[in-house]
Amino acid sequence: EMEEEHEVLKLELEEEQVASVKRRKQWETEIRRKKEMFKQRLARINKLAEAIKRKREEIERIRLQQEREEAERQAALERARAATAAVQAKLSGLLEWLQEREDYLRRCDPVANTYDELYMQLDEHKGLHHDFDEKQEEYDNIVITCQEIMNEHADPSVGEALDVQLMELSDKWDSVIKASMSRQRAIEEMA
Repeated sequence: EMEEEHEVLKLELEEEQVASVKRRKQWETEIRRKKEMFKQRLARINKLAEAIKRKREEIERIRLQQEREEAERQAALERARAATAAVQAKLSGLLEWLQEREDYLRRCDPVANTYDELYMQLDEHKGLHHDFDEKQEEYDNIVITCQEIMNEHADPSVGEALDVQLMELSDKWDSVIKASMSRQRAIEEMA
């Protein structure tokens, strides 16, 4: 009976060992499967992390580029404003000069009757034309500079006042030149 019991125990032990080996193999298989799944998930996570990193770097590059562009726009705007202020000062000076010439032409004595007085008026008037010839380059430079500033910058704060002053300058220049030419014609007709 003991032997029988011993045989039963031996069989049970062998069955338990077989079952244990089978369970160990199942666990090992399960562990391998889980490790493989983990590796795959880790690979996907790493790919996602890399994609996120690249996207973040791209966003940062774009942000920095936009900051540089904005800084460049602001610097250009400041340069334009400074150039505008400088040209406005020149423009104002030339407008003042034109106003003085216009006032002078209004104050001029009527066209003289005698040859000596006509000759003196004509000579005086030639001096006025000489002044205009000297100011022509300044006038041209102001017009060109104003147009460049207005063409370069779409910002209305840069160009609107400048455009108005430029038109005022152009109108005043033409008006004073016409008044001067009219006076010169009148003097020449009397001569």
